[in-house]
This record gives sequence, structure tokens and C-alpha cells, in this order.
Amino acid sequence: MAEMLSLPNDGRYRALELAPDQLRQRTLEALTLQLAELAGRQPVLMIFEDAHWVDPTSLEAIGRTVDRIKTFPVLLIVTFRPEFDAPWVGQSHVTSLMLNRLGEREAAVIIARLARNKALPADVMVEIIERTDGIPLFVEEMTKAVLEAESEGSARRTVGAVPSPALAVPASLHASLMARLDRLGPTKEVAQIGSAIGREFSHVLLASVGRKSEAELGSALDRLVKAGLLSRQGMPPQASYLFKHALVQDAAYGTLLREPRRALHARIAEAIESQFPDIANSQPDLLARHYSEAGLIDKAASFWGKAGLRSLERSALVEAAEQLTRSLAQIATLPSTPALRREEIRLQTALIAPLMHTKGYAAPEAKDAVERARLLIEQAEALGEFPEDPLLLFSVLYGLLAANFVAFNGDAACKLATEILALAEKQGATAPLMIAHRIMGSSLLMTGDIAEGRAHYDQALAFYSPAEHRPLATRFGQDVRVA
Repeated sequence: MAEMLSLPNDGRYRALELAPDQLRQRTLEALTLQLAELAGRQPVLMIFEDAHWVDPTSLEAIGRTVDRIKTFPVLLIVTFRPEFDAPWVGQSHVTSLMLNRLGEREAAVIIARLARNKALPADVMVEIIERTDGIPLFVEEMTKAVLEAESEGSARRTVGAVPSPALAVPASLHASLMARLDRLGPTKEVAQIGSAIGREFSHVLLASVGRKSEAELGSALDRLVKAGLLSRQGMPPQASYLFKHALVQDAAYGTLLREPRRALHARIAEAIESQFPDIANSQPDLLARHYSEAGLIDKAASFWGKAGLRSLERSALVEAAEQLTRSLAQIATLPSTPALRREEIRLQTALIAPLMHTKGYAAPEAKDAVERARLLIEQAEALGEFPEDPLLLFSVLYGLLAANFVAFNGDAACKLATEILALAEKQGATAPLMIAHRIMGSSLLMTGDIAEGRAHYDQALAFYSPAEHRPLATRFGQDVRVA
């Protein structure tokens, strides 16, 4: 759990020396075990909201939970938009419910609860019900906008300014949220800063970016909480804040003009990087997003690369491929320098392993990544720039060999294995020799030369050192000793 949450081990627990894929599996198993332990004591209600925004690894965790709760006293509720394709739908213990819009009576109950002792004119209440079209968030927001109006005439104008739901419900909701934000005056700026940070943000980070006095910031946050736009957990300065709904965050963010928005994202990224090193180290993708939005492409590319390599180390392969691809796309837009060419080669080579595992060893995407990496290395060598990491070329040649291996092109695989072994012997380092002998052993085994293949396997095993070579599994797809 500590590893998953990026918490340092204070020495009370023995460090787990596991390969990334093993650590990932053990973590997912631990989450399931935690649920089993809780369910063993009492029935459990578990809720996941907005699953349409889920990341691939979390989706796998939810899927595992769905599979396991058949035998547990657990009610699992997962909410998502209709366009989300839930992989667990159709199982015998899974029930799908389509949530319809609220009826007039239910909408009236929400309005009455929000209004409390403040009576709304009957015609205004009917107008709210008609224009909100049974959408709960819309009912709440328009009711609050009307309640915040200064007079009955102003309330009628607020409702009348919103288009009919038959024309544009999303635009109508946005207009209602915008009206509420505008009425907050200077407090709106704090909402804008928070919206740029994210759906959830800490008081400390907001204070660092906002550049306001503590009294001014506290007053603005109190108003936002009282208005029901934010919820607060804890007390400042340890407090954290959450926008009530993603649409509230979107509305506040949408009021920012392009240049102020970019400047704000730059301030957020710089504050995280300089003042919150733990977050910068554990969430490089967060910094990458902010630097991307700030238009600082060189910094963004660097952090997308760090995020991709970190995901790769954790066997989060789908995320790794996406993040590395983003980094490479941004690097391609920057002026070429020797340092940038080295980084591009390193990241392009790293992209090979996750694509081989998620798409297939001989998939077009994996082949393209291998060919691109080889081309970049050849271009750099033509400029007199040779890779600092001797294993980069081995990763590329291994990708070529793997595609031939799974396609059972024995002659091509043996030819590449011979090339790789010759390169390893020329370098003389342990890791390349171990990898080369393992590859040669597999290629000979595939083509029927079993005795010679075993001899190469024995040599590979003799070179293997767990502490030194186990991390290579993220680069070559397998732990060489196991393979």
C-alpha cells in the first residue's frame, strides 16, 4: 500500500524486492484482500463514481473487485455515463440500471429543500422545473442562482435568461453556473485558480499560487463553501477542497482567458516543482499536464517522459505507452540538440516494451516503435553521437528479434541473435552478454538445435545477478533468469 501511495518506508517494514509486474499484481491482490477482510467483519457498501474517467489500472482493480464479490456480503455501486463500455456488464451477479431524469415531483422536492424557509413564487418554481429538464445538478444550480437573486423580479429574470432545455441543456447549466460565479465578485478569482489546479486542491498549494493574504484567501474560500460550489475537508492550512461537480470546475476554468490561463498553469507547475518535491517525484504526470497547458513544451516533454518511465517501472503499461507517446510528440516540435536527441532515443526505446505487451510482439505499433528507435540511433551515430547506454541498441534489436520469434521466422531470428551476440562480445559487459546468450538460446531452441541452445542458456544463467539484472525486465519484457 505504501508503494502504491508513494509513501516512504520508515524502516518498520521489510522492503519488497519484487519485479514491477509482480509488485503490481501483489498490490491488486492486497486491495482485494482488504475488501475480503472488511466483508468478513460486516457487510460492505463500496461506491465508485464517474467510472467513465477511470484510468486502465484502476479499471482492472474494479474488474477484479466485481469478480471477487460473488462470495462476499458486498454491494458495489459503479456510476458512469452511457458511452462508457463497462466490461463487467452481463455477469450473473451484476445488475444494470439506467437512471432516468427526475420527475416534476422529485425536482420540486429538491427545490423545496434548497429554499428552506424562503418561499419561491409558484410560477418561478414551475419555470425552474420546466427548464432544468429533470437533471439533478441543473435543478440545484438554477435554484441556488434564483435564491441568490436580490429581488423577485431579478429571480424571474434569472430563470428567463436560461434557454429552454429542448434547445441546449449543457449551455443552460453553464449559464447558471457562470451567473453564480459572477455574483461572487473577487472571490471568483480564487475559484478560477482552484479550477486550474484540478477538481481537488490543497489549501497550501492554493495559497502558494494565489498570492493573496491568508485573511483574503480564507474569506474567499468560506464564501465558495457557503455557496455550495466547494466542499472542504479539514481546517486550514491543512485543509483540502473539492469542487462539488466537475461541471462547476469546468465553468470556473472556462472564465479564464488564454494568456492568464497559461500563466496560471505555469505558476502551479513551478510551485509544485519547487515547494512540493514529494508530489513532483510521485506525480510527474501532474506537472506534465500543467506545463503542457502553460505552453512550456520543453518542460512538459521532460515530465511526460519521467511519468512514462515511472509507469513502466510499475508495470502500468497502458499508461506508460500513452505518456511516452505524448513526450515524444512534444519533443518532435522542439529544435533538435544533442541532449534532446539522446532523450528522444531513450524514450523511443522505452516505448517498445509497453507496446509489445499491450499490442503484441509483432503488432504494427510495436514494429513501428522499433524501426523508429533504430532510425534515431542510426541518425545520431551519423552525427558522431553514440548512445551513452550500451543497452539501448540491444533493446531495439531485441524488439526486432521478438517480432520474428513470435512469427516463427527462425532464420531471421537466428541471424539477429548472432548479430546481438557479436555486439555483446565486442562490448564485453555482463548484462549484454547475459541477454545475448539467452536470445541465442531461444532462437536455437526454436529452430531445433536444442543442445546448442541449452549451452547458451547455461551461459546466460551464469552471468545473471538478481540485484543487477532484475530491473532489466522492464526493458526486455521478461526477467532473464525466469525466462
